Amino acid sequence: MIVSPYAAGPSQQLLGEEKRSATRQKLFEEGWADPGGTASPLVCKIINISHKGAKIALADENALPDNFILHVGSARRAARVVWRSQNQIGVEFQ
Repeated sequence: MIVSPYAAGPSQQLLGEEKRSATRQKLFEEGWADPGGTASPLVCKIINISHKGAKIALADENALPDNFILHVGSARRAARVVWRSQNQIGVEFQ
């Protein structure tokens, strides 16, 4: 079903409307994505982050498994991939 952004009722969201329950802070900081096992951690760029999740950029969005450890500064967070698109990944923290 295609929904027009101009005909949204109370139960429909407008296209581009924010769906996150936590506001994300723009960061643009280097981080590390650790896939675990014997695989080497991958350098990534943290685009934005909140206490619930983050958007990161990688050279190849398919290089990480669905669950990995994200290192940002001295913090480490278990992350689960929610979406992948054009060298970017949206993650939810576990």
